[in-house]
Amino acid sequence: MHGCHYEVAAVRKDEVRVAPTRGGMFKNLKFKAMNDLFNDQRIKVVYTPPHASADANAVSRSALTPSQLVKLNYQLSWTHALMKRIPESPCSQDAIKRVREALHQEIGGECCPAVSTLASWMTRWIKGNRQDEALMSKPRPSRVNHTTLDARVLEIVNASIEAVYLTEHRNPISAVHADVEFAIANHNASSTEKFSAPSVETIRNIINRIDKYERDAKRYGKHYAARKHRAAGASSLASEPLEICQSDGQIMDIIVVEPNRADGAQPEELGRPYITVIIDVRTRCVLAAYVSLAPFCGATLMKTLQRAVVAEPGCPRGVMSKLIVDNGSDYRDSGFMKFCAALNVTLEPCPPKSPNGKAIVERFFRTMNEALIHKLPGTTFSNPQKRGDYKSQKHARLTLEELNKHVQTWIQGIYHHTPHRGLGRAPIAVWNEETQS
Repeated sequence: MHGCHYEVAAVRKDEVRVAPTRGGMFKNLKFKAMNDLFNDQRIKVVYTPPHASADANAVSRSALTPSQLVKLNYQLSWTHALMKRIPESPCSQDAIKRVREALHQEIGGECCPAVSTLASWMTRWIKGNRQDEALMSKPRPSRVNHTTLDARVLEIVNASIEAVYLTEHRNPISAVHADVEFAIANHNASSTEKFSAPSVETIRNIINRIDKYERDAKRYGKHYAARKHRAAGASSLASEPLEICQSDGQIMDIIVVEPNRADGAQPEELGRPYITVIIDVRTRCVLAAYVSLAPFCGATLMKTLQRAVVAEPGCPRGVMSKLIVDNGSDYRDSGFMKFCAALNVTLEPCPPKSPNGKAIVERFFRTMNEALIHKLPGTTFSNPQKRGDYKSQKHARLTLEELNKHVQTWIQGIYHHTPHRGLGRAPIAVWNEETQS
């Protein structure tokens, strides 16, 4: 409509829910209103068929478990690498054998897949039109068929789901099962027609058939549901490096101390520092990371941006087209705004109450904490439960400069060269390939 593209998120009894593909909140549209707009030629309905797959039982990524997703990304990293290295004979075991060891060093992993296994992955992937679905695990057929339930039992189950599960109390499915058993026991005590309570698995299957947006709206609120189930948003997608970058700052889970004092006295602790990061959306490469004692603000953001745009041998750097920043007033520092204007960088504030707008940089912070910060002396960990009896102040001995060196070394030496779950390849490999082509 008016040049805006929407995608259908769900079809309900008397209306359809749509969301703008460039990101935004859902809109509910009655069938009659949608039909009137269609008849007046004010909207155009386009059906996009799903990608063909060699496996009729293939599923989407959203249906995979975390372990299945990791496995899929690992397989795809091999298939993409083999196709690039030996495009003339990607399924040939002899050809695969010649490049297998070199690719293992590039992709990583504890065990190198057998040549026959790699050939099998390549064959399935190519026969599946090179779609991800060709390598996805087959879903297990459901053993539950709630359509065979008696109509009265199904009515009791639906009433219990509405009263117990779809509430702000967020009761578990086991509570629904218990409520159903009580209701059926009361029915059996006053009726000659006896019913058996359905299993927990049956109730779970019925709940899973409820629209996810409706479930989350009633359990967590409409704002949470709208944010979680909104359209992915084309604004979050980048087709090339430096097209879109995200920036954010966070207090670090570690305590730093002052440098060694000239009088030989014990260095005093300075507290927890802050880190500001700019990350490239397309490649997931960190363009710059700035560690300081100053909280995230326009000044720290400008220093980070200055590092990101200055070329450095062997490091991903450059001037981005768009930079997504926090919605607060932190980035509205006049010096930072002028600096971005001089570089022709478009600033895009993240919508309020929308942490997913900077999901990539937020996920980087989590990875950095788990892989580096929580292993350094003086770490506070992410919460008191994980910290336990560890005395952070007692063990703190890193200075701000030493911590910064640890962070920069980890980013350039480990993070950039580790296969990324969302890419299936190492960030630096994607950067080098797409910036050199």
